[in-house]
Amino acid sequence: MSELRADTITASNGTSPVTLTKQSAAKAWGAFDSSGTVINDSFGVSSLDDDGTGDKGVNLVNAMSNANFSTTTNVISNDHNGSNNPRYAMCNIKTTTSVDLQSSYIAGSGVFTFYDQAQDVTIHGDLA
Repeated sequence: MSELRADTITASNGTSPVTLTKQSAAKAWGAFDSSGTVINDSFGVSSLDDDGTGDKGVNLVNAMSNANFSTTTNVISNDHNGSNNPRYAMCNIKTTTSVDLQSSYIAGSGVFTFYDQAQDVTIHGDLA
């Protein structure tokens, strides 16, 4: 049995990192603040768009091979105006270069209400 140990793997040119393609590793992920376009930490995310209350556009550094990639997202829950209403995170629209995320909660009347909430996303799939 062979064993490979390495601290850093670089491309054949010796200077750039290896590009992840056709592997199961996440191709992009990000943790975002609840206000505006603040990225707390990320990999493969170039910027955020503030598309309205509870609606963020996540722009990717590298294009995906198609829009059928997998996303996982959730809100980083905190107390919303003193209530314990259920919170929801969803991926609304996917293109090869962006993901639209929305966050909402259900008010006492059973109505979904969009609100700005800290949110994160992980993207798996093949790069273009």
